[in-house]
Amino acid sequence: MGCRLLRFAVTLATVGHHAGPCSRAISTQEDLVSDHVEATLTEILIEDLDLSEDEVSGSARLVEDLGLDSVALAIGVVAIEERLGVKLTEREMLAAKSVDDLRQLVRARLATV
Repeated sequence: MGCRLLRFAVTLATVGHHAGPCSRAISTQEDLVSDHVEATLTEILIEDLDLSEDEVSGSARLVEDLGLDSVALAIGVVAIEERLGVKLTEREMLAAKSVDDLRQLVRARLATV
């Protein structure tokens, strides 16, 4: 599923629709986007930043627990932009204290793009 379709699905999901078959489809699309973001960010953290799968939990803090430094943050910013189409600065990524915070930030950006 392409990033444009994912962004469109998130945009649709944020618009208030009445309950019914369409809202279930939107909810499913939103779940797909969330799953895609989670899987891609986990892949970036493991493959690009050489972290172990055990380290990459939602509550893991990016700097304190995972030991990400400025070089790792820069690599992460580039990988997120390339794979998810979301532009972040190193400062924004650093402001996301945990893996879950980073996921939420990326999801929010996808919803506004």
